[in-house]
Amino acid sequence: MQTHRLAADRVVVAEGPTESVEAAARDIADTLSRRLTAQPTVSIALSGGTTPGPLYVRLAAAPYRHLIDWSRVQVFWCDERCVAPNDPASNYRLVTETLLADLPRMPEVHRMKGELPAGLAAQAYARELAEVFRGPLPWFDLVLLGMGGDGHVASLFPRSPQLVASRSVVATKSPLPPHLRISLTLKAINAAHEVVFLVHGGQKADIVAAILAGPEGDPARNYPAARVRPEGRLTWFLDRAAAGSLPAGAMIEQPRT
Repeated sequence: MQTHRLAADRVVVAEGPTESVEAAARDIADTLSRRLTAQPTVSIALSGGTTPGPLYVRLAAAPYRHLIDWSRVQVFWCDERCVAPNDPASNYRLVTETLLADLPRMPEVHRMKGELPAGLAAQAYARELAEVFRGPLPWFDLVLLGMGGDGHVASLFPRSPQLVASRSVVATKSPLPPHLRISLTLKAINAAHEVVFLVHGGQKADIVAAILAGPEGDPARNYPAARVRPEGRLTWFLDRAAAGSLPAGAMIEQPRT
């Protein structure tokens, strides 16, 4: 059987969403703990949406809540909806309720201020990133992304002019409510030391296959998720359903046991 190399450093395929979340939690904990042996703090940018929520719950539970020194973690956001921080649609609220509220030590939190007008919020977050990272672009230790059914990442949507933005943070518009958003740019995401995708469900299988296994020049490569090519390592965690359209012989890993 011919081996098919995929457009990522690692593609880990688990049986179902629960197993995929476990594999991702283990990998993230290992990465952060390893980096904390060599540097005083680590930075992680988190996404909203339905898929990451169970991962945050898992990271806040044993053993991962104890394997990471959360007091040395700086938490950032990949994107935010322009709503108040206590709004049910807020990504900040999601991360707070599923992760931050249950940690033994509080990380340093850098939230996007979704209650501000989108343009002002994006400018404020860009300034905060520049102060923390002392430069025009952040270099996150790890960025966690999901992927929408249209191939979008963070709040960067297909055909958006913001896909080629040179700044670190932009105001964007979503086709679905809440329409006004704030998002890291691809330039900021791709400056990360490591990017992790977590994608579940058969409804996304064809897009996953187009991004990871499609030929060069394929229009599917224009999906925002296909433009994530970090300077560091790129890992996709999939359940069996999301991996269902990958070609036979694709170079995938099984979760560690």
